[in-house]
Amino acid sequence: ERHQAQLSQTQGTVLGLQGRLKEMNGRIQRQQALIASSAEEKEQVRGQLLAMQEELHQREANLNSQVEGLRHELAARTQETACKERSLADLRQQRERELASMRQQFDLDRLQLQAR
Repeated sequence: ERHQAQLSQTQGTVLGLQGRLKEMNGRIQRQQALIASSAEEKEQVRGQLLAMQEELHQREANLNSQVEGLRHELAARTQETACKERSLADLRQQRERELASMRQQFDLDRLQLQAR
């Protein structure tokens, strides 16, 4: 559950960051539309905006890669936890059987002592 919560929190963070990236990308596109100065200035600003856009795409790709890594890690931890839970359940059942056997032996010993 904790791992699931961590994954959900990470995914929420990634979604928030992706939303911000899209918002920034939208701003870049609006800025491109507002440029009305000389052709040289337009080309220079366009180059800067394209570089910013490329950087945003790279950051988004990095975030997606991190999320995928976290998903794999969570899956591995979830599987490991399930194995440990099964082992604990097996141990618990074994202890319960041992305890039942001890109780049975105790009852037999008590009956034998009472019979004497």
